[in-house]
Amino acid sequence: MSLIPITNVPMRGQVRKTSAQKAHLVFSAPAPTLGVDSRQALANSDTQTAIAIENMFSRSFGLEMRAGYTQYANLSPANPVTMMTYVDVTGAGLSRMFVAADDGKVYDITSFTPDNVTPTEVLDVPGQIRSGECYWLNFVTAAGNFLCVVFPGAGYYTYNDAAGWVEHPAGTAAGEIDGADPTKFGFIYVWKNRIFFVEEGTGTAFYLPVKTLTGKVDPIEFGPMFPHGGEMAYGGTWTVDSGSGLNDMMVVISSEGDLLLYEGTDPNDAATFNLNGRWYVGHVPDGRRFATPYGADMALVSERGLLLMTDSRARTVTRPQNMAATPINQLLQPDVRAAMLTRSG
Repeated sequence: MSLIPITNVPMRGQVRKTSAQKAHLVFSAPAPTLGVDSRQALANSDTQTAIAIENMFSRSFGLEMRAGYTQYANLSPANPVTMMTYVDVTGAGLSRMFVAADDGKVYDITSFTPDNVTPTEVLDVPGQIRSGECYWLNFVTAAGNFLCVVFPGAGYYTYNDAAGWVEHPAGTAAGEIDGADPTKFGFIYVWKNRIFFVEEGTGTAFYLPVKTLTGKVDPIEFGPMFPHGGEMAYGGTWTVDSGSGLNDMMVVISSEGDLLLYEGTDPNDAATFNLNGRWYVGHVPDGRRFATPYGADMALVSERGLLLMTDSRARTVTRPQNMAATPINQLLQPDVRAAMLTRSG
């Protein structure tokens, strides 16, 4: 019998070396300074974007951690619903901050209050349709600056440091509203130095003379211009040219998503007030807080996601891939549609 040499067998303690294929790549990626972009496939995504960012904001220099918060006022057992700021432009007084709560009252929260101290109650507003839900603006007249507030179902109030809180009921006397019932007002906005009031549950708005807080109001009917029906839900001003002037357009949005743009100066004069265009932006959430000025533009939320007024006027709402908020709308749309009937004020 012959012996077989075993010189090629590794000795105990030795490790056999085998070939292995590299299964990964190592690389460094910059911070996603361009923010979230939900349109891209992960394998082919831009390294300057992310599919999700939590508790951080994209900045030109990288990512910034979201700041925390500190308790400023405790209304318990009531809950805050609407915060309002009064800005005194005359220099005679101080700017103030108020909050309307779900107990039907308004509190002064200008100054920090300890946790065990309830802020000062300054106004009790009975009859509100949804306690604490109100709409407000600051308006300047020859008499000074005023905080103007509409409480749907309860009426129209103003505030300034000299007069305090004043209710303006229906009537023909000084300080009253002639031609409409203020308790039916559901929204307030300003266009071309006029205050407009939207009547709850209708397509009608009422407007005052230039630079006045009260007096005779005239109606303007937008309802027939809503092909999808519904009530007038929002009114406002789109500056168009980043300033305040002749180019400012009136924005009217219905509860069903019809958007109207008007141009001109005087709603009383058909020669100087006309419809610039009409678009459909999709169903908007319940309530009146789905739109807001955004720099020189105006932003609004609908079932299509986040839209800018420039998108609507350029007709990019029919071409979603061209809309400014397209990178996030794929993520936003499901949330908006799920909460469409959850009133946000």
